Amino acid sequence: MSDKQIKFKTYPHLGIIAGLILLFMGLAVGLMTYVPGQAADQVIAGIDGTPHYLPMIRLDPSPTPTLIPTPPPVPQFLKNIALPSAQCPNSVGFNPIGGYVYVPNNFSSNVSVFKDASQVTTSNTGFWPTYAAAGHNSPLTYVTVLHAGVTVFNGPSVIGVIPRHYEPYNIAANPVNGYVYATDLDSTVQIINGTSLVTNLSITDPEAAPPHNGAGWLRSIAIDPHTGLVYVSSWSHGKMYVIDDTTVIANYRAGWGIIDMALDAARGYIYLAHSDPDQTYPHNISVFNINTQTFTYIDTDLGDLNNSRAVAIDPTTGYAYVTNPAKNNVSVLLGNQVIATLPAGTNPWDVAVHPNSGYVFVTNRDSNDITIYKGLTQVATIPSQGLQPFAVGIDTTNNDIYIANRGDEYALFQCRDASVTILR
Repeated sequence: MSDKQIKFKTYPHLGIIAGLILLFMGLAVGLMTYVPGQAADQVIAGIDGTPHYLPMIRLDPSPTPTLIPTPPPVPQFLKNIALPSAQCPNSVGFNPIGGYVYVPNNFSSNVSVFKDASQVTTSNTGFWPTYAAAGHNSPLTYVTVLHAGVTVFNGPSVIGVIPRHYEPYNIAANPVNGYVYATDLDSTVQIINGTSLVTNLSITDPEAAPPHNGAGWLRSIAIDPHTGLVYVSSWSHGKMYVIDDTTVIANYRAGWGIIDMALDAARGYIYLAHSDPDQTYPHNISVFNINTQTFTYIDTDLGDLNNSRAVAIDPTTGYAYVTNPAKNNVSVLLGNQVIATLPAGTNPWDVAVHPNSGYVFVTNRDSNDITIYKGLTQVATIPSQGLQPFAVGIDTTNNDIYIANRGDEYALFQCRDASVTILR
């Protein structure tokens, strides 16, 4: 009997123990190399490079469900309301305190008033009512009337008129000091408190020499709800002026033909749409960084003097939507960068963003329809059921979208078949 046989016979339990050790080592290596979710018969390399099979038992955990909030439905056509006594509706304004919607009609010297998707009345004003804006946390609504001052509404009723300086054009309320600011086409901003005029603030261009140093046609306006600073722009002089309460504190060169402005207070940007660029300032969009007090000039169609018309901001995403009528598209910006160019209808004109749902509405004057976007995606195109959809505004209480259809503008200062389309 050999020594090996003697040892095996004398210590048979050592073989059993060694076998168990090898078995457990194999199981340990298998578990260490197990990858959840792979097929049970898949061959992979072990730690030492030798192939082995994954275990047959899978321990995949059940996936945790992700709750995705249901987005609100895309608004659809609700009704079209004919306005037989209106000529050339120009804009849409909404007062959330009273719940009234105001549509100034340029050439019929009146304002169509709506509530809860129905027309309430038509109120007379002076010639050429232009824009409407609600007072801050107030039932009062202010309508600029180019040739008759600023008309003050309480609900559907006219309760006062602010005497005009020259030609009041656009208007906005300041949530910090409670004043209402109306731009004027003669280098002036009218500052209003309630139904009284505080002052006519004259604005001059420091780069020009008297007597031709006025700021020109002040048309667009935006107000920072955090600081109360008021930004107004000159269409004819290409500058943006900053007002603190009743004092002009700064001015900046922005470029020619500033037709509209929108301010993103959360991110510190002001977006300006330029309707009349030229060879010196060929850009159609400019972006002002409030923190650095600097402009970025953006030309969305190099080599061509593209024009932009209107701008609106989604407060949730920070996207700024700018209509480009001649190109039949909409530029989308984030900060000072263009992040998308979205197709629209023919001659896209006005734009508004529902602050709660994020839906974006663009009126297409020549294709008589409304393009609706969500984020960077076009989600619908809806016929306006009226001629030349011109302006858009939103009743954020009832989630109704009002489209002012300018009608057939068949002659100078003459329109017919005006109407208002309501989406819901």
